[in-house]
Amino acid sequence: MASPLPKRKFVWLCSLILLIAFGLRVYALGRADFWTDEAVSLQHSQQPDVPALVESLAHNEGMPPLYFLGLWMWQGLGSSEWVVRFLSVLFGLVSIALTARLGAGMLGREAGLFITGFISLSSIHVALSQWARPYALVLCVACGLMLIALKLGRLSTPRAWFFFWIVGSIALYTLYLLGVMLLGVGLYVVYTRRRLGLIRALGPVALVGLGIWMAFLPWLPVLLHQSTWASRALWWVHPPQLEVFLATLDEFFLGSVGRGWPPVVAVIVVIPSVIALLFLGIYQAWKTGRLAFVLLTTLFPLAIIWLVSYWRPLFHARHIVFALPGVMLLCVEGLFFLKPKLREAIVILLLGVGLVAQMTPLSDPGYRIPWSRIAEWMALHAQAGDMLVFAPPFQRPAFDLKYHGPPLDEYGIKNYENYIRQPDAVLDSQIPLAAIQRWAQGRSAFWLLEDKRWPATWGKWEYQGAIKAQFEGVRISLFERYRPADGQ
Repeated sequence: MASPLPKRKFVWLCSLILLIAFGLRVYALGRADFWTDEAVSLQHSQQPDVPALVESLAHNEGMPPLYFLGLWMWQGLGSSEWVVRFLSVLFGLVSIALTARLGAGMLGREAGLFITGFISLSSIHVALSQWARPYALVLCVACGLMLIALKLGRLSTPRAWFFFWIVGSIALYTLYLLGVMLLGVGLYVVYTRRRLGLIRALGPVALVGLGIWMAFLPWLPVLLHQSTWASRALWWVHPPQLEVFLATLDEFFLGSVGRGWPPVVAVIVVIPSVIALLFLGIYQAWKTGRLAFVLLTTLFPLAIIWLVSYWRPLFHARHIVFALPGVMLLCVEGLFFLKPKLREAIVILLLGVGLVAQMTPLSDPGYRIPWSRIAEWMALHAQAGDMLVFAPPFQRPAFDLKYHGPPLDEYGIKNYENYIRQPDAVLDSQIPLAAIQRWAQGRSAFWLLEDKRWPATWGKWEYQGAIKAQFEGVRISLFERYRPADGQ
């Protein structure tokens, strides 16, 4: 697809888009306190040395170490919300630049410019570029794998094979699910080399795959340890169903549901438009001989994860964010099926709506809980030795980072592995009544920090609770033991 857009103009326009993307991602970057998963990331990064970091990841994390190692080194610059999250902002910007190169290299500069604009305004891309979690790095690695696949599909050089090994190894150390994408990339490279015969097509790919596996072997014992508990920590992921798929498409683009827009916007306008572009893109890619690329590097991994999720739910928007560049490629491919004037009008409309969406705050960002104010309140009202219970228990890490008051006897998970192995614990928002009775035994009172989304309902028992304070997303109650009067 020849592009009339000059290279100099393409570079300047992409730079302008990157500047806008940077502004969207740093705006209010440090306003919200760390939420639970970010607090866990920060706790990893505050370990004294690498062995301690590995131990923390083995017991408290279901992901590989690369991002957390980077955050551990980044900690020297500070530990505030703004500083810690800025590392993800940088990864997000790099992924946008790589996507621009991918789009221009595959579809032409005009298409590359469209993709750059769309992914800069993608709801999930903006969100993940503001989290102290590995997902922005995942986007960089995914783009790197697709660029290498494109390179090897056109020209096989020792340097390209070496970079395939390097980026493939980085992928497995960034997100385990990238291993499925890595398989799809390998299949695409074999497909492009099929005319050379089975041995010459498959041999180099198998050799690089063996090298990637050898590079990953040192981490394998930790992965096996994580697998004994981490998969059960995904209790909140919904099983595969149409609603999950449609919600993911919405998050990939506008995130209209999360912003409280009327459901009709997503159901009648956003999702049908995206699906139409995807089908047009598949048809256009088939006509131009490019379908195998997106099919094997994006749609094949998604299909595998969707099928596996029937056994253990994994299909969640941020877990499969590696597919975002490929989905954008297909949508832009679909735009080039249309007449130029219609295409330009749709692009302007989509970018305008996307910018409006990003200027609209989320209506219910449930993970944004003001832990600083909560910890400050508790420091003023709690007494040394008071018992503190968290519902759900995994809210504790964010609180611990902020609390600087009298020492409390906290009930909370020491690590996720221990929590999941407790015989009477359930992977839900509820703390079992039997557990509460055991922990509160002999105490006249205890504090409960309760997430409002998942209220604790223990029924009638020997403690009676009274709400003492409420914050965004959290209520604080004091439960005191009482004895009913005679005859009651």
